[in-house]
Amino acid sequence: MERRDFELPDPDWMRDLSHCPLSDRDKELLEKFWTELENDRMEHCARCQETWFDMGLKGGICKRCIARDKNKKEDEPWFFSAENQLDFGLIPAFLPQLTIVEEMLIARVHVFVNVMQVRGQQYKYRGHIVHFLRDVGKVYSQLPLLPPELDVILLRPPTASEHAHLNRQFRRQFRVRRRCLQAWLNFLSNNHPGYRGITVCQKRMSVLPEDGDVLDQVATAAVTDPLSANLGNIENDDVEPDEVDQSAVPDLLPEDTEMEALRSHVLGEERGEHLPVRPSTQHQLEMPDIRRTPINEFNHSQALLSLAFPTLFPRGQADFVEPRLRPIKYADYIQHALRWHDGRFARHPTFRFVVFNTLMRAQARAKSSYFVKEYQQRQGLITRDDLLEAFQNPESAEAQQLLNSINRQTAQLRGTRPYWYRKRRELESYAYNLDCPGAFITFSPADLHWRSLYQHLPQFQDWQELPEQQRMGMSSKLLRDNPHIAAWHFYRRFGLFRDIVLKQKFNVTDYWNRYEWQGRGSSHCHGLFWMDGAPSVDLENEHLRKEFARIWRFHVTAFNPEPARVRQQGEGNPLAVNPLQHPLTFQWLSQVLNRCQRHHCSETYCLRKKKGSEEISCRFFFPRDTRDTADVVRRQGQSYFSFEAARNDSLMNHYNRCLSLGWLANIDISPCTSLQAVINYAAKYCSKMEKRTDSYASMGRQILPYVSHQNPLLSFASRLMNKLLTERDFSGQEICHVLLNCELQEGTRVIRAVDCRPYEQQGRSLRLQGDHDDAEVVGIYEKYLSRPPLHEELTYLDFLANWNTSKRDGRKWTRWSRQAKPRVLYYFPRYKSNHQHHQYDDFCRVKLMLAHPHRDPNELRKINGVEYNSYASAAEFCYGNHRHPDDYYGTPNAEERRPDPDEFEEEFHEPDLLEEDWLELARQLPDCPPSQEAIDLLGRRDIDIQYDWTPHVGRYADPGIVQGDYWRQRIEQNRLYMDVEDMPLEVRDALNPEQRIVYDTFIGHFQCGSEEQILLHVDGGGGTGKSYMIKVLSSHLQRLAGNRPSPIWRAAPTGVASNQIMGTTLHSLLRLPMDRAFTELSPADANAIQKKLRDVRYLVIDEKSMLGLRQLSWIDKRLRQVFPARAAEFFGGISIILVGDFFQLPPIANKPLYFDGPLKDLHEVSGQTAYRAFNHTVFLKKVQRQQGDDQAGFRLALEELRGLKLSIESWKLLSQRVQVKLSQREEDTFDAALRIYSKKARVNEYNYEHLVRNI
Repeated sequence: MERRDFELPDPDWMRDLSHCPLSDRDKELLEKFWTELENDRMEHCARCQETWFDMGLKGGICKRCIARDKNKKEDEPWFFSAENQLDFGLIPAFLPQLTIVEEMLIARVHVFVNVMQVRGQQYKYRGHIVHFLRDVGKVYSQLPLLPPELDVILLRPPTASEHAHLNRQFRRQFRVRRRCLQAWLNFLSNNHPGYRGITVCQKRMSVLPEDGDVLDQVATAAVTDPLSANLGNIENDDVEPDEVDQSAVPDLLPEDTEMEALRSHVLGEERGEHLPVRPSTQHQLEMPDIRRTPINEFNHSQALLSLAFPTLFPRGQADFVEPRLRPIKYADYIQHALRWHDGRFARHPTFRFVVFNTLMRAQARAKSSYFVKEYQQRQGLITRDDLLEAFQNPESAEAQQLLNSINRQTAQLRGTRPYWYRKRRELESYAYNLDCPGAFITFSPADLHWRSLYQHLPQFQDWQELPEQQRMGMSSKLLRDNPHIAAWHFYRRFGLFRDIVLKQKFNVTDYWNRYEWQGRGSSHCHGLFWMDGAPSVDLENEHLRKEFARIWRFHVTAFNPEPARVRQQGEGNPLAVNPLQHPLTFQWLSQVLNRCQRHHCSETYCLRKKKGSEEISCRFFFPRDTRDTADVVRRQGQSYFSFEAARNDSLMNHYNRCLSLGWLANIDISPCTSLQAVINYAAKYCSKMEKRTDSYASMGRQILPYVSHQNPLLSFASRLMNKLLTERDFSGQEICHVLLNCELQEGTRVIRAVDCRPYEQQGRSLRLQGDHDDAEVVGIYEKYLSRPPLHEELTYLDFLANWNTSKRDGRKWTRWSRQAKPRVLYYFPRYKSNHQHHQYDDFCRVKLMLAHPHRDPNELRKINGVEYNSYASAAEFCYGNHRHPDDYYGTPNAEERRPDPDEFEEEFHEPDLLEEDWLELARQLPDCPPSQEAIDLLGRRDIDIQYDWTPHVGRYADPGIVQGDYWRQRIEQNRLYMDVEDMPLEVRDALNPEQRIVYDTFIGHFQCGSEEQILLHVDGGGGTGKSYMIKVLSSHLQRLAGNRPSPIWRAAPTGVASNQIMGTTLHSLLRLPMDRAFTELSPADANAIQKKLRDVRYLVIDEKSMLGLRQLSWIDKRLRQVFPARAAEFFGGISIILVGDFFQLPPIANKPLYFDGPLKDLHEVSGQTAYRAFNHTVFLKKVQRQQGDDQAGFRLALEELRGLKLSIESWKLLSQRVQVKLSQREEDTFDAALRIYSKKARVNEYNYEHLVRNI
């Protein structure tokens, strides 16, 4: 990139509006930028059927499809195809378009709550809808619903009926047309698999209007809204009368019962309150059948999207839960839907909010589970009492450590307060590493005006031809209906502008920028830019201050070419023109500046009361004094200097001619004057929230009463993450920005987090893999300490900043090329550098850790062979005798930079709908069924404590209950015996030939009294009758033994496996260790096992695939000790039957029995020797469980699964046997069926949910 002279001025103002205000070089930059925007077109991929930008088409196929299908197997479908259930199809043209409420009336699944708020003049009469996700979804089998049954709550001022504009809000959304609902339900019943078997109730249908609104039938509550008696003129030129803002509060989960109670309270049901009487026909209708399903089941085992949004999935195809030969992640699925060629998913008013909510919920759950694993790995198990004790003092070290650990995980959830706090610290690290940037620039949108945006939206030709006032109304509607394109366009526009204009005009070497959403929810961008040639920021020197002002005056000004300008009648919109065809003149610049750059003070935006006084002032310091020349000044209350440009207009914002004409919207450019100014920026713009926020400790106290006993740490972590997620709502454009995987923050440097805590506090960590799994990884510091000898002299600082260490083999690490920029190091924590501070020794430890090559942290106090008594002493010697590169961690006794205190009082915004407000109301209602939280609190509620329990004392007086060992006593009283049920001898004739070989071998062996040991393998896949054969053999050996104890014992590696054969675990039978430490039994323990196995001649070990060589060695050794008379033989001479299938689950942290590689562990070598002593095998081949020709395909599929060679035909067969493919009637037959899950946590979760539902 060609370097420009930073002191090159713009053309002088010659008082001629027809002159060009830009240099030729600037004109070239803008023309290049505008040309790129003009040529930015939506493209269509013939394979995935997406229509989007920058698709990189080759032969009509986009780059994403090419990448997805690069390694596609011959028998696999294209990834984004109908064969892979990712073709959403078309909506039949004859079906009418439905309103929001009409679709809700025919939707089978309801998982969200809409809270609609009527708002007044302050918001230009635009209603506001907030979407909440509920924790339990409702599944209806009778439709349509009636308006009072919808999960909609309308909040309106008590005087709303007196104002027409307030009455008109939401009317359009509540339009209901009976014939349209009938047409859709008829179509869905015949074409949508999820609507099979539903009942379309004509009585219910007849209650609905032919064509009218039903707004008056929904739950309504009066709320306080400061509406003055005289509302004045209504400025609604740019909006439609019933336009509404929409947003979502992610992962806010009102309990289902609380929602029902609240809705009943608002409607006054069963309370005798005076409300408008509803039509009597409604009271004669039966309530629809409702099945409540936990939200966690949706998008896993049950369909959500196609049943909640039937107008998007008219045939039910391509729901996320559809079985796919090539699976897709939820985030990729959402992107695919938003980019679908007809745009229906992105335009839908609710879809984006629900998928965003479910996505954030899944991420929060995964982060919570991950945190618990990592934290308990280091700290051990935490009980609810431990949490209560820690938060007796929320500022204690224990409480703060826990909160900080959770916040570090929440920092990965985009958009949360911890996320932006992390970004703030990363920005400060940029400043420490790269020094002070050149300028801070804010870019606002003109998304109601930009031609470059509306050329991608419908009705572009009409938009161009309309007069401006009407065009604004159309713009507002198009923007509301297409937030995905608006969000992408801003992201794309800024990226092009930054890379084409900013970089080249200002010699930008590095940048850091973030996106945020303000006002109507439109995108904004704040950025810091490091510039080659920018003047020095050492401004304590007056000469340097003048030089700073002289150079920046070439780029930043507040001069208005027409300070008294009045907009002319019929004057076109300067922001909506085609810039490539518009003359570049001072006239155009003046129009843009006077429309965008002049500041307008208002109470809702900038007017604030100064602290300690009643004075109201603009927080942006407008109006400002006019001045002929630029200067550097220090405002009252600021610790740093500010640049003030020359100005002839007291309300003009700083601007740059090239940037204003190129961007065509409001910008704010401020030269950075010091590192302190950057710290202030980071505190103000990077981590700010839209409303006042509680401290983390306060949040911890608030949620502690609702922490579950079941898994207290997981409950606490997930609730805290949830609370941090719900501190604000998310607008449609922000949600689309996130769902389209656009970055919330961008920068030129790779950030590397550096844990500066002592080594013993760092430990190993877990890394999240996807949404659910995690894996243990080596920490970066541990990797440095264990580096190969090749890098012996490598310092930790160089290692962190300049080396690629991703490869496991340290000999393959490479240093970054010269063109690559060093990483920015984000240190945490930053210890105090003051000699007198108690953290100073840790500060010195970090300095030594970064500068001196070492392999053991304890070596850091030793320098030149001398060991010092503290890190501080060692560092003092280092400072005086060594020269090291700057580590950007700070210097001793340097003044700590903190944000300046704000001279204005805290900003107040519209009160949000807080969870506590309306949930607390619901909890106070009588006859409210218990919520999950209430069940957790049983015994600790006020009502429990205050109740007189005297009449109940003694009812449960069992000593075991009182002493707490009831179950231990019950186990002692009901000892497990190894007898199985008595089976008649005739059942042996039903055994197949292979089963009969095993049966005859052991029956004959027992009958003849042979002492010869049998070591036999019995192999067979699932369903081949292994367990049944063991049961028959055990029963008949038991019969032959007569009055003596059974000669056969059954055992398995796990409790579940042993239960299947009515046996015990190997660990309990032989008292095997749970870890690697195997020891001989004590005489007493050996005697107990000898007594137990005195009459046993045969040991059946089932599920041998789970058995490892080390465990087999332990079994061998233990049995030799138990049977000392035959200790020279394997397993003490007892006969062993090893049963199982090596294609099943392998052993955990153990080498499988069939391992044939080199072994070092003596136990494994011994186990391998014992395993090779098994010299006979019987293979069961005939599948017994799935009989008949109609099961042939299923048998084949099971056999293929066993060998990991599933054919396409078998996959298709199995795909039809999943829950999502069942009708409601079929699914109901499985209500009491046993569920099998792969993880205990999910088992516990399901059982808990099932118990809660049935209380």
